[in-house]
Amino acid sequence: MRSKGQSKQAKAADGKYRIGYTIAGESRQRRYSELERSRAHRKKHRRNGVAIAIVTVVLLAVAAVFAVMSLRLAEQREAERLAEMEAELTPTVAIIDENASEAVSARVTEFVAHLEADVKEYGLKVERVVLPFQKAREIHVYLEGRTEYYKMTIDRSSAVQAEDMAEMVKYLSGRGVVCEYVDLRVKGKAYYK
Repeated sequence: MRSKGQSKQAKAADGKYRIGYTIAGESRQRRYSELERSRAHRKKHRRNGVAIAIVTVVLLAVAAVFAVMSLRLAEQREAERLAEMEAELTPTVAIIDENASEAVSARVTEFVAHLEADVKEYGLKVERVVLPFQKAREIHVYLEGRTEYYKMTIDRSSAVQAEDMAEMVKYLSGRGVVCEYVDLRVKGKAYYK
């Protein structure tokens, strides 16, 4: 540090009074430079904060677009899956309602569609289905190439009843039995008349 006398000599030789050549001037110079440094530092942090905020907003926008696209894709896949299921659940055979009601219930339609698919596994084909007069859960199934019909209930699985039907067709054909109908409504038993 310079003493007051030395700094006056430095100024006198120069002939100019400048900040920084006195003790007060040097401390003021340091304060100004520290102030400028802190302002520049704050300005830099503000720029960094703005950049971080912009990047965050852009990333959030990209994430939102991705989420919306994912939801739309999931909705499209679900719609396709439902359309496939609907196609699978549409029976191709005639359903004759002896009760003369105008519409067959969705439950019966679904059962018949599943039954058609289940019977195909055994090499059989459903010709038509009849909903008998005043029988709420009973259906009569006619197979192609067979004279008898099969009484079924929509309360039991179509797959189980299709298996029972295939076994009865094999049994009747093997023994040469000709009957009017086969009743498959009771689990584990089959009756024919």
